[in-house]
Amino acid sequence: MDTTLFETGQIWRVEGRTATPILHVALHRLNDLPGIGLVACASLTPQSDKDAGFPVVGHIPILLETAGLDEAHLIADGAQETDSFTEGYEAWKEAFDRHEAGLFTITVAEVYELLCSQVGTAAQGDTE
Repeated sequence: MDTTLFETGQIWRVEGRTATPILHVALHRLNDLPGIGLVACASLTPQSDKDAGFPVVGHIPILLETAGLDEAHLIADGAQETDSFTEGYEAWKEAFDRHEAGLFTITVAEVYELLCSQVGTAAQGDTE
């Protein structure tokens, strides 16, 4: 994967999995971590208003190499960090630096499906 294609501020359109919507993935920070690789710190937002039952995820840390963004479509630049992202990022980074937090090494769509299944959203089949 050519990681030079990815920059902070970009918004990528990612296909959802079977029970989750299409997502907008905003890249807010890219951290090159020694021994790990390039980590994308991003927020996830369902693409459509009709997906209101699905959560917005303020911050996820995900290994860029496994994120599946090579199959995504760049749709915009200029994404701004939200308070939710900044708070989540700072909490994660502090815990990560203390070796008390990790990062995702699966695709963005898989992360979102996993998170939805944990919070009991429409991803479990209740799409109304």
